[in-house]
Formats: sequence, structure tokens, C-alpha cells
Amino acid sequence: MDPSSYHSLQGMALKLLAALILGALIGIERERHDRPAGLRTHILVCLASTLLTLISESYGTGGERSRISAQIVSGIGFLGAGTIMRHGNVVRGLTTAASLWAVAGIGIAVARGGVFLALAVVATALSYLTLALLNRLETRLKGRRREQELMLQYQTQPGRMDELLQTVDSPDSRVLSYRRESAGVPSVEQASISLEMGNPARRKDLLHALSRLDWVLQVEWM
Repeated sequence: MDPSSYHSLQGMALKLLAALILGALIGIERERHDRPAGLRTHILVCLASTLLTLISESYGTGGERSRISAQIVSGIGFLGAGTIMRHGNVVRGLTTAASLWAVAGIGIAVARGGVFLALAVVATALSYLTLALLNRLETRLKGRRREQELMLQYQTQPGRMDELLQTVDSPDSRVLSYRRESAGVPSVEQASISLEMGNPARRKDLLHALSRLDWVLQVEWM
């Protein structure tokens, strides 16, 4: 291996290491909040984006270089879509999908090197601040909201979980998460719905609305 090839390989290896570190910084924040895509996913996306861009820089010519980067940007959309979950009016995972898209862009910038590497560092810092600090600010702007847990038993039919979520979700009672399992009785399920309550008076209204559903067998606040 001639010296120029060695230095070229060394430079590319350092860029991959930088991509690993920058992807990990955003991934750690997502991992802390137990999001669908965490530390490993963000590292791998950033590494792969950097690697593919390095390959396109080394072997691509003319428009091929920009075309490969464009394919990375569009391809990451399919991965991000896998983190988005929708249940009725409740949509979760949009921020994680956006963070995956961000680390893909960061990986491309790392591979370009020079001033783009500095931009990648700045973008990582701004992304981390957006995810970590603005989340706290968002919580404060919403006022004092308390997390409550609602327990239900209901007769099993397709689409009923979606109907439950639509019933309880509102500006005053935002759905944070839910889980469901068999109640040990044929055709009966039990569900636990975690809500962020802005108005305590909404508790009684929710119980009344759910009790009016003839297929809801039991409902109570924990």
C-alpha cells in the first residue's frame, strides 16, 4: 500500500469514527426515552450514510455522487416510517423518525469532510439540544399535567382498542402509551392506558363516557 492510499484509508476510518460518535450522541438521547429507534439504530444509520457517501466520492463520477446521497435521504424514509405508530388519532414516533433522517444527513456531511464536518458537529449539537432541552420546555409550556393510568376490561372485537383511544384522547387527556392483554376470560381483554391529564375534572368525564359503551365491562382509575 502506497503512502497516499494509506493516508486516504486513515482519513476515511477517522470519518467513520466521527460518524459513530455523532450518531451515538443522538441515539443516547432517544435510548433514554425508550424510543422505537435507539442507540444502535442511530449509530448504524450515521455510519452507513458516511460509508456510502465515501464510496460514492471515491468511485462515483459527475452526477453519480449526488445521486447516491439522494438515495440515502429517500431510503432513510422507509426506515423512519417503521418507527411511526398510529392508533386512531394517536400518532407516536414522528420525532424518532425525524432524528433518523437527521443522523443520515449528519453522516453525509461527515463523509464530505472539511467545512461539512464542522457543520455535522454543529447539527449534532443542535439536534441533541432540540431533543433533550426543548422536550423539557415543551412540558413546561403545557402547564402542570399529571400522568394517570386508566384500567379497563372490555369485550374483544376488531377496532375496539382504536375506539377506546379515540374516546380518551383529547387536549386535556393526551394518550402517552397503552398495553393490552387477555383478561383470562374468553373474548375479554384488559387494557391499561397511560394519560397525561391537564384538567383533573376530565377524570370523571372519561369514566362516564367509557361506562356508556355497552361492551366496556369495567373501568377505573389506578
